[in-house]
Amino acid sequence: MAENNCGNYINFLEMDKLYVIGNGFDKHHGMPCGYIDFKEWLRNNRQDVYDNLMRLYGDIDVDWWSKFEENLTNFDPNRYPNEVGRTPFFELQRRLETLYGEDGRAVIDEYEQINMGGVANRYRLAEVIAHFEMERLNNDLNDAFGEWVQTIKVPMDADRVENLDTEATFFTFNYTRTLEDLYGVDADNVLHLHGSVDNGRFVIGHGLSVEEMLERDTEENAYDRDPDADMGEDEARMELFQVIADQLKKPVEEIIELNKNHFNDLSTISEMEVLGFSYSSIDLPYLRRIFEIVGIDIHVIFGWHSPEDETNAKTFANEMGLTNCELMFF
Repeated sequence: MAENNCGNYINFLEMDKLYVIGNGFDKHHGMPCGYIDFKEWLRNNRQDVYDNLMRLYGDIDVDWWSKFEENLTNFDPNRYPNEVGRTPFFELQRRLETLYGEDGRAVIDEYEQINMGGVANRYRLAEVIAHFEMERLNNDLNDAFGEWVQTIKVPMDADRVENLDTEATFFTFNYTRTLEDLYGVDADNVLHLHGSVDNGRFVIGHGLSVEEMLERDTEENAYDRDPDADMGEDEARMELFQVIADQLKKPVEEIIELNKNHFNDLSTISEMEVLGFSYSSIDLPYLRRIFEIVGIDIHVIFGWHSPEDETNAKTFANEMGLTNCELMFF
């Protein structure tokens, strides 16, 4: 039986066509499944999570929400050591207790003996606070996201995409049952890479490594290490960024590994269509892995909707050296 990102095996060996389905596919059917829709749902149903996002990321606007997953990295990790450095210990304790109750107070109490005089220790205390807040945000965000996805209904009267081969193999990034319910695609032919409403697992997150976050922070904030500082500063700063990178990161490589049998089965695929995909850097590793298996000479149609999608699709095709591809407005 078909499953999702948990590595349960589906045999696709008899298929010769692959569809890669992104969120734009569901939007094409009029479904309120964009991140702007998620924002509005949060404001109306999980104000606590919405307010926490606003507090941690600032006055986030429509543009921020339109690239929600990518912008989860647009967070200044230096706010924690800076705040720790200028805020009396008891004020930190009071703030966390106000925000998170006894859980927040306990976090500070556990580390009350940390020496606040050194830069490295300032980063280490900041790491403790960041770990608590990022873990809390990650859990709350995933819970809220799952609640929201379950409210999205497949419109059975929607206009269907013409000439969709329902006997093909489908790799979908969507959580909904649009393919199964609206098109009658056999569930055994559909791989939900990021989870589905059927199993209640939903994967979201950014795509940057801790090294990439550190590099970007160094460039944007002109971070200069004090040559006279304790050698522990670099390690402490790295651990702080590691906490933030890990908590909100989408485990793309792990998902590919869990589903390696599914990917390997694609060796017989001779035709491919990509529909509703945004070509964001977060999910491109999946496409790269697919082309490593099917080869660069396969006939592939890249669907696009916005000019940015079209540009990104062309860039990706050139990067991979694809020799038999075309673009189609979708």
